[in-house]
Amino acid sequence: MNHFSFFLLQFISSLLSLGFVALLIYVFREWIKRAIDSYYKNAESEETFKNQVKLDIMKQQMPMAIEMVELIYKARNYAKTILDKQTALVKEKELFSQSIARLTERLYLYRVLMDQDVFEIIHCVKRAGQDFFLYLDVSDRAENLRKGELYFSKEIYEKMNSLYEIIVRVSPKILFAKNRQNNKL
Repeated sequence: MNHFSFFLLQFISSLLSLGFVALLIYVFREWIKRAIDSYYKNAESEETFKNQVKLDIMKQQMPMAIEMVELIYKARNYAKTILDKQTALVKEKELFSQSIARLTERLYLYRVLMDQDVFEIIHCVKRAGQDFFLYLDVSDRAENLRKGELYFSKEIYEKMNSLYEIIVRVSPKILFAKNRQNNKL
């Protein structure tokens, strides 16, 4: 075998080796590229999924939040009217009672959808409302009315007023707690 054939054989062998290495590099590069693309597509899909879940949760919570805030503010306004008139002999007593009863019912119905902060705020309003109603209910008992006591005693008025102040002070917090909850999602 002459030198030319030997070099030619070596040259062809080297080209084949380089071609094989180049092919391996190309295949490996395409595999990495597809893996990275797949990762980013999955990440985008996951982000899209998370956003959709957030949107679905907000769609579920929005009617609940609107109803809860409405009931709290109705109860607060009825309590204010009752305190202004200083008597339990008003139509607002029944409306207040209905609002607190519905608030209590909805609080436990929607519990699973609520953030702990929101639940605690609404629960605080519910407790204050129920206590307010107890004082309201006691004040219009038959024995008090027979004595001609149509208006709250100073002691009952002060207790009811302090409960009303709790409702007023805590009520706006539900809106801020709701915003914090949405930001957590």
